[in-house]
Amino acid sequence: MIRTKQFLILQTTLRPEILTGLLCLLFFASFAQNRKIDSLKVQIKDAKEDTFLIKNLINLTGEIRRTSPKEALPYALRAREISKRLSWQTGLVKSNYMTAVCQFLLGDDSLALLNISNALVVAKELHRPQQLADIYNLSGVISRTNNDLYKALSFYRLSAKTIEDNHLKLGLDYAYSNIGTVYWDLYDTASANKYYLLALPIALEEKDSFLLAALYNNLYNTSFNITYLKKALDIALVKKDYNNLEYIYNNLGAHYSHELHQYHNAVEHQRQALHYSNIMEDSHHKAKILSSLGDNFRHLGLSDSAEHYLVKSIVVAEESHNMEALRNGHNYLSKLYEKGGKWNAALLHLKKYSNLKDSIFSDKLAEYTTNFDSKFNLTEKEKHIAEQQLQIVRQSNQRNQLIYGGTAAFLLTSLLFTWFFQMQKRKKREAELALQLEKTNADNLRHLDQLKSNFFTNLSHELRTPLTLITGPLEQATDRIKDPQAKKDILLAHKTELPV
Repeated sequence: MIRTKQFLILQTTLRPEILTGLLCLLFFASFAQNRKIDSLKVQIKDAKEDTFLIKNLINLTGEIRRTSPKEALPYALRAREISKRLSWQTGLVKSNYMTAVCQFLLGDDSLALLNISNALVVAKELHRPQQLADIYNLSGVISRTNNDLYKALSFYRLSAKTIEDNHLKLGLDYAYSNIGTVYWDLYDTASANKYYLLALPIALEEKDSFLLAALYNNLYNTSFNITYLKKALDIALVKKDYNNLEYIYNNLGAHYSHELHQYHNAVEHQRQALHYSNIMEDSHHKAKILSSLGDNFRHLGLSDSAEHYLVKSIVVAEESHNMEALRNGHNYLSKLYEKGGKWNAALLHLKKYSNLKDSIFSDKLAEYTTNFDSKFNLTEKEKHIAEQQLQIVRQSNQRNQLIYGGTAAFLLTSLLFTWFFQMQKRKKREAELALQLEKTNADNLRHLDQLKSNFFTNLSHELRTPLTLITGPLEQATDRIKDPQAKKDILLAHKTELPV
C-alpha cells in the first residue's frame, strides 16, 4: 500500500569516521560474543553428566539459536536426554523449551508444538510461573505462524497475565510486543502501537537488544517513522541479529519503494533482506521479499530480473503456504506480462490472482480482457482466443446470474403460490361455514314454524270440544223456551261463540 505522507530519508552513506567507529563496535561485539560461545563449548567438552552440564548446554543453545538454530538443536536435545536420565524436572522444562524454539526456527512446527506441550505439563507440576510465561509466549508464536491469530492472542495474554499476577518482570516486554504483533495482523494499528509502546520501556530497562530491534521495527510499521528503523538497524547490526535484520532490511526496501519511489535503493535493501532470510531459512518471509524484489525490478524496467524473482516468489509462496505473497506474485507477473505484450501469460496470472482474491469473474478481469486487444498488437489467433476467453467469462457470469435469478424467482413463485393457495382455502372454508350457518338457520326456522303450527292445532282442538258441548244444548234449549226474553238471551249467547 502506497502512503502519501513524506518521511525522512535514511542516509546510506556515512562519514568515514562514523563508519570506522561502527565497524570497530561491530568487531568487538562479535568478538565478545564468539568468546562466550567458545568458552561454553570448552566447558561442555568431556564434562560429566550433571546439572551443571545441562545448564551450559541450555546456555549455549540460547547463544546460538538465533544465528544458527540447526547448530543449536543438538545441544538442546542433549540437555533434554541428560535431564531425563537425571530426572531433573527443571532441566527437562528448559531443554524441552529450547528444543521447541530451535525446531520452530527451523520450520518444524509439529515437533515444536509437541516439545512445548511437554514443557508446559512439567512447568505446571513445578508451579514455575516464569517458565509458564515463556512457554505460553512461544505457544503463541507458533500459533501465529500457523495463522491461528486468536489462539495466539490467547496464549500471549496468558503469558502477560502470569507475569503480572506473580509480580514478575522478565518476559513481560515480549508478551506485550507479541500481543501488539497479533493486533497488527488483525489490522488494529492503534492497539498494536499501544502494546509496542508498553513493551519498549521494559525492553530498554532490561537492555534486551534482540527485542529492542524487533520493537523499533514494529513501531515503524505502526507509525512509518523512519527513525525507528534506523534504531532497529543499528542494534541488529551490532548483535548480528539475522532474524531482525531480515525484516528490517525488507521494511527499508518497502520504504524506499512505496514512500520515496527510489527503486534502486529498494532493491539493494531487499537483497540484504533476502540474504538474511536464506541464512535463517525463513521461506515464509522469503516469498514476500522475492515478490517485492520482482515488483521493484518491474518498476525499473528490468523485465528479466523481475520475471526471475516473481516466478521464484510464487514457487516459494506455494511451498510455504504464504497466500499473501502468492497473490502478490501473480498480480505483479500479470502487470509485467501486460506491459511486455505477453497477453496470454498476463491473462493466466490475472485469473490466478483473481481466484486467490475470491473473485474469479471480477469486473477487473473482464475490463482487462476487453482492453488487451487495443493495448497490444495481437495476432488474429490471439484475438480469437481473447474473445473466447471473454465469452467464457461472460457466459459464466450470465449462468451464475440465471441460476441465482431462477432460484430467487422459483422461491418467490412458490411463496406466492402458497399464499394464494392458503387464501383460496380460507375463502372456501369461510363460504362453507356461511352455507352451513344459513342451512342451520333455515332448519331452525322450519322447526319453529312446525312447533307454532302444532301449538295452535292442539289449542284449537282443545277449545273446540268444550265449545261444541256448550253450543249443542243451547240450540236445543232455544227451541223449548217460550219466554221471548230468555230465548233472546240464549240466542245472543249462541251468536257470540268464537270460531275455532
